[in-house]
Amino acid sequence: MGTGYGIEEDWRHGMYQGPDLVVQGLVNDVSSISGIGQYGIVDHVGRFEYNDYVGYGLYEHGFWGRFEKFGLTDRASTFPTD
Repeated sequence: MGTGYGIEEDWRHGMYQGPDLVVQGLVNDVSSISGIGQYGIVDHVGRFEYNDYVGYGLYEHGFWGRFEKFGLTDRASTFPTD
């Protein structure tokens, strides 16, 4: 499932893929994408149910900036474990 932010050439937000199911994969060499590691987006593909309805989608979250109250003072910080 593409993020839609333009990292994937053919999976941008709202891009029509045609009437048929499209299944494909993408594998990147870590060194070629090191510059985007700072974005910290976490994507989860999910199945959602409500009464008799079933849908599939992308649940996404991330954070940017300094969160000093949590010990995250710069982009090199990791979350404290104690």
